[in-house]
Amino acid sequence: MMSSRIIRGMGVVGVLVGLLAWSGAAIPFEIGEGKNLHFSFVTGDDLVETTSGTFEGIPDMTVDFKNKKKGPVLIRFCAACNSGGIGSMQVKAQVNGIDVPFGPGDGIQFAASQTTLPRCFTWVVSHLDRGDYTIGMVWRKFGGGSSFMLSRSLIVEGD
Repeated sequence: MMSSRIIRGMGVVGVLVGLLAWSGAAIPFEIGEGKNLHFSFVTGDDLVETTSGTFEGIPDMTVDFKNKKKGPVLIRFCAACNSGGIGSMQVKAQVNGIDVPFGPGDGIQFAASQTTLPRCFTWVVSHLDRGDYTIGMVWRKFGGGSSFMLSRSLIVEGD
């Protein structure tokens, strides 16, 4: 049973990501020592909530991505969130349902405050084979209470 739910609609991120998509589609840009030639993205502007202590999908944060050649892929996730001042929240990136390592531990602590704060993280998959993938974000709440997300975006970049 999914304990995430959409609470109400808001609109903010779509215009910013739309501008990024428009400029990124026309001009390849360099990141570090490589070039990212294409990307896929998705945004969500509804307020969503979870009370789940186990990882589950973040609403609207799944994107299909075609990796045209073996190489590095960047997964960027940003969201305005809060954890209601009780406990904390963790997020993970997944490729075809498999967790992408970020570092030690079981996910990234995303927020632990009553204030709604924007947070962004980037995962790097250094050698993703050529092919079609589903990239998604999952979250969980621990320590009691609810965690919330407002405007959020998921951008996946590759060659």
